[in-house]
Amino acid sequence: MAIPAHVLGYGATASTDVFKVKFSYPLSSKVRYECYDNLDNNFPVTDDVTSTGNDIFSLNATFATSMIALIDTTGGAPSSTTWFPANDGSNVATFNRMKGVTYYVTQHGATVVANGSITFNMQIEVPNEAETSSSMAYDVSVRYTFTSTTPALTWYFNDLEASTWTQMTPDTHGIVHVRSGTPTGGPYYANIPVSGSERTQEGLVVASL
Repeated sequence: MAIPAHVLGYGATASTDVFKVKFSYPLSSKVRYECYDNLDNNFPVTDDVTSTGNDIFSLNATFATSMIALIDTTGGAPSSTTWFPANDGSNVATFNRMKGVTYYVTQHGATVVANGSITFNMQIEVPNEAETSSSMAYDVSVRYTFTSTTPALTWYFNDLEASTWTQMTPDTHGIVHVRSGTPTGGPYYANIPVSGSERTQEGLVVASL
């Protein structure tokens, strides 16, 4: 299927094959997932991964935790019903709220071999304190090490309509977290609840906003 497309298994704690990154050569340690600002909101082009100042990482004193949750599911890792912890969790956990090098997720299972892959899932929790002007753009980074040949990375998502892995092109395709029933052509919205918080219900891979 062509992009834009819906993501199969988005946000479901039981889904292990949602997003995938393939490495052409072996790594020397486990991958680490990190999230940073997309400072200019120039989706899908990425920014330098240094800042976590956008509202999505800490909205205000009332909702001071990151809205981004990510779970690593490499090798069919057991998913957890608590992968959206109430607070930022341990840095070595396979699930966590995300914020730069302060709160990140470490890959489950063995170190990636040549042509091996990592898989993960993620979702956004939007509190009622958020506003339409809140800065919500962010980049996902996978930090890896190697000792021989530099690996090439290929990013994929599981296409809902085709039930197959579809490749995402860096600086061309990106992920939009949206409410249920959002068409692939947009407009792209996430719900802001009257009280409490609400999680995004669908993921879309698109070429631009």
